[in-house]
Amino acid sequence: MPTRRSLIATAAAALTGGLVGLPARAFAQKGIRPGGGLSPRGTEPVTEAFERALAEAAKTGRPVDLEAGVYTIESLRLPAGTTLRGAPGATVIRAAGSEPPLSASRVDGIRLRDLWFEGPGGKTGNGKGAGDQALFAAETVRGLHIRDCTFARAPGLGVRLTDVGGRIESCRIEGAGRIGLFALDCDYLTVTGSVVSDCGDGGILVWRSRIGEDGAQLRGNRIFRIRAESGGTGQNGNGINLYRAGNVIVAENTVVDCAFSAIRANSASDVQILSNQCLRSGETAIYAEFAFQSAVISGNLVDGAANGISVTNFNQGGRLASVTGNIVRNLKPAGPYRTDPPGFGIGIAVEADAAITGNVVEGAPLAGLWLGFGAYLRDIVASANVIRDTDYGIAVSVVDGAGPVVIAQNLIRNARRGAIVGFRQATPATGDLATGGAEAWRGLTITGNRVAG
Repeated sequence: MPTRRSLIATAAAALTGGLVGLPARAFAQKGIRPGGGLSPRGTEPVTEAFERALAEAAKTGRPVDLEAGVYTIESLRLPAGTTLRGAPGATVIRAAGSEPPLSASRVDGIRLRDLWFEGPGGKTGNGKGAGDQALFAAETVRGLHIRDCTFARAPGLGVRLTDVGGRIESCRIEGAGRIGLFALDCDYLTVTGSVVSDCGDGGILVWRSRIGEDGAQLRGNRIFRIRAESGGTGQNGNGINLYRAGNVIVAENTVVDCAFSAIRANSASDVQILSNQCLRSGETAIYAEFAFQSAVISGNLVDGAANGISVTNFNQGGRLASVTGNIVRNLKPAGPYRTDPPGFGIGIAVEADAAITGNVVEGAPLAGLWLGFGAYLRDIVASANVIRDTDYGIAVSVVDGAGPVVIAQNLIRNARRGAIVGFRQATPATGDLATGGAEAWRGLTITGNRVAG
C-alpha cells in the first residue's frame, strides 16, 4: 500500500515533469531543476552535486527547485542569493555528520521554502546552547527568509542563528534534543505562525551576548511540550526565553505544557508580552526578572501554573512595569523545586514602579497579588482588580524602608486568611487591613476596596 509520503512524491514528480513542455520564459520563472547529477539518493551523500547545483544557480540568480526525495548532506554552505525550494512535505534534507547539513555565513539574501530537515534524534551538547549541533545555522546574514520548512529530530538545536536579520514563518520545529530555535545577537528577527514542540530544554530563545536592543517580534506561534532535561531552576524548560534582549514583542502566542515558564524575560528591557495563552506551566507562567527596566504585560491568559505573573528582582535593578487586563487562574501550591519564601501559589507579584490594574485572579492558593518583598517595594498602584478564592487576597510588605503603595477599588472574594494583609518577608504582620488600620503603616494607602465572603 502506498504511503502518504510516496503519494506526495508521485504528485510532485508529475507536477515538475509537466514543466518540460512550458516555454523557456515560463520555466525560468518557476526556477530551475538542478543538473550536475543532483538527485535524491536516500542515504548516499549528495554534498558535491548539491554544491555544484547551487553554484550554477548563483551565477544566474535563479531559484533551485528540488524534486521529492531524500538528500543526504554532510555540510554545505549556501552562496549569497540562494533560493532553495522543495516539494511540500516531500523534499528531505538529511544530516550526515555532526555539522549542519546546510548553513550560511557572511552572505545575504538566503531563502528556503518547503524543505524538511531531518536529524538522527538523540541529544548532544553540554547545556550551553550555542555550541550544539543544528539542522540549519546562519551567522552574519541579512535577508534570511525561511518559510514552510520543518526541522525534525535535531540532536541539539533545530535552528541556530547568530547576528541574523530576517523572517521565519509558518515553520515547524519538533523533537530537538535541546532547543528549537536559538537566536543570538540578531537584528530585528521576526518569527511568526510557527510550531515548536517536544524539545529537551527550550522552545524559542532570543539572547544577546550583552544587554542591548534586539527588536525581535515573536507573534502567533504555538509552542508546546518543552522539557528541562538539563535541569536548573529556570535556565531551561521555557517556551519563550528572552535574555538581555531589549525592545522585543511577544504577542498572541499559545504556549502549553512547559516545565518552567511559558514566557521568561531575563534582563530584557522595553519588552511587551501581549495577548498570549499560557497553559499548564510548571513554574511561573510569565516572568520579567533581574536587570530589566520597562515591561508591559497585558491581555494574557494564564491557566495552570505554580505562579501566574512575576515582575521581580528590584534588588538587581528590575523595575517599571504595567500589568493590566490579564486573567490568571487555577494555580498550584507547588513547583518543580523547593523555592525560597514566600513560595508558590501567587497570582501576580510585583516589586517596584508598577501599575497592576484590571486583572482577574482566581484560584491562587497563596495570594492573589503579592506586592513587594521586605524592603524591595516602591511606587506601586494596585487598582480595579478582581481577586477570588485565595488564602490572602493581597499581601503587601510593611517592613521599614518599603516605599509607597496604593491599593484601591479592588474586589476581593473568598480570601480565606484575609483580604489585604501586611507581611514582613513571608510572615503575616498585621490583621486584615481591608477593615482598617492601614494608617499605621507609612506609605500605605488602602481605599475603596470591596470584600465579599
